[in-house]
Amino acid sequence: MLLNKSVFNLRIFIKEKRFKNIVQRYGSSESGIIAHGSLIRGAKDSRRIGSILPGVEIQILDINSKEPIEPGQKGIVRIRSPWSISNYIDNDLQNKLFQNGWFHSGDVGWVDDEKNLNIQGRLGDILNILGVKIDATHLDALICEIKGISDAAIFIEESTSKTPRIGVAFVSDENINTSVIAERIISFLSNNLNLNDHPYGVYQLECLPRTSTGKINRAILDKFPIKTQIF
Repeated sequence: MLLNKSVFNLRIFIKEKRFKNIVQRYGSSESGIIAHGSLIRGAKDSRRIGSILPGVEIQILDINSKEPIEPGQKGIVRIRSPWSISNYIDNDLQNKLFQNGWFHSGDVGWVDDEKNLNIQGRLGDILNILGVKIDATHLDALICEIKGISDAAIFIEESTSKTPRIGVAFVSDENINTSVIAERIISFLSNNLNLNDHPYGVYQLECLPRTSTGKINRAILDKFPIKTQIF
């Protein structure tokens, strides 16, 4: 009887079109819900969660130094909210996740000029190349710091040889020659990856493919048809 009533109520909601403004939320069991907004399905705005709730503080930390950086820059999202849990049973885990009430989310994102929280991805998105493990989201954020790049993703290309290629897809946000941007990307990879003489491929896209949760869909980047090879 309860099931039938639920189905009946669902049909009423659909009939009255109450789902036209679907809300998405961001948070965790440690911090509670800290941001919300209308679900954005366009690729350009797919990383935007929405406005930060009153009483919530957000800091963005540099990925390498773990020091706070200016709003608008990408880094690790750190949260302090009225709903944060007070303690963990495991003190070591609490010390790792919390510092002076600040919760380290492990997500990479930024706060834009309109005070919306945006999420790029999560640290620990690991790619394995010839036994070398790469934190892909970490590298994505660092590549995005290269002048002329607004969004980027590193991925693995299939290869008929024994050596897979490292691919980088980027979206340009300035009127800079794409070959110059590609050279900067290759220089960055050469300086930051311990993979000497490894083959690379650099591609320009109008937008990066993303999952329904706004994370980069690396699984389809190798076969993604709408990309232009620059290098």
